[in-house]
Amino acid sequence: MAFMKGEQSLNRVSLEISAEIGSASLKVGSLLQIGRGAIISLNKSVEGEVDLIIDDHLVARGNLLADREYFAVRVTKTSVDIHE
Repeated sequence: MAFMKGEQSLNRVSLEISAEIGSASLKVGSLLQIGRGAIISLNKSVEGEVDLIIDDHLVARGNLLADREYFAVRVTKTSVDIHE
């Protein structure tokens, strides 16, 4: 039962999950010229997979969903699937 007690403690630990939709590389000069309304092209399309990251570790991938003003990620692969 000691394992179950520890497992219950883990259920209360909070982690911050980041969803990386894409990335871009810019020179500092270009970055300084960006103004309101500027568009920065990312290296992925809207239909591409979104990476879910915890503490700089890729833990899952999925598809971006939008519902009115909210966004979500439908998980399609977990770290087990990704690293096989």
